[in-house]
Amino acid sequence: MFKKMASLITGTYGGKQETPQAENIPLSTVPKEVLIDDLFPFLDLNTLINLRATSKELYHFVNIFLKIERNAKIIGLTVLYKDSHFYAVGKNVAYKVFSDSIWDAILNDSFKNIDVTPDDIRNSFSSGVTLFKSEKAAKEKIKRETSTFNQVLYEKPCLASVNLQEDVILAKLERDKIGYNPNIIFVQRLGKCQIQYLDDIVSIESVPVSEVI
Repeated sequence: MFKKMASLITGTYGGKQETPQAENIPLSTVPKEVLIDDLFPFLDLNTLINLRATSKELYHFVNIFLKIERNAKIIGLTVLYKDSHFYAVGKNVAYKVFSDSIWDAILNDSFKNIDVTPDDIRNSFSSGVTLFKSEKAAKEKIKRETSTFNQVLYEKPCLASVNLQEDVILAKLERDKIGYNPNIIFVQRLGKCQIQYLDDIVSIESVPVSEVI
């Protein structure tokens, strides 16, 4: 029954050709527990997202469904709530860049040093941020992404402690060889949050806590 009902809903909300039967599905009369536990698991991600936008009630129910870890691991999408805490890794920050200066070519192997500033650290978290539930896992990513040569640092991402201050943020789970990993979460934009930078190159004191990114 639920599989057939899900097929009709997908016809209406999943971007496919509408079916007359689907228009008359009274979702508002279906108990919340039935929607979340029995019906939503049959829907694809596109249908769930479209359904989420149709009413405040369904917006809330789909959020609850995506918040459940076993569902997020199947779909690859989760919901982050206000006051959630994560360790964040931003984009790589350059400490050396290629230079066409003859002096850099002679003295520095064609690279020039960059004096990394607090603004550079902040800007590296402005988009494309990876969130971790474990500080250890976050530091492991930083280690993998760090570029060095002859013990000289060329680029590396930075670490921050983040407390979200927005009610709901949709976020993608990272996919590994096993499947979607609920402990590694990618967000295009952090939004409103409290963030404490934990970088060990630029002193913590020089990069103050930020209220909003």
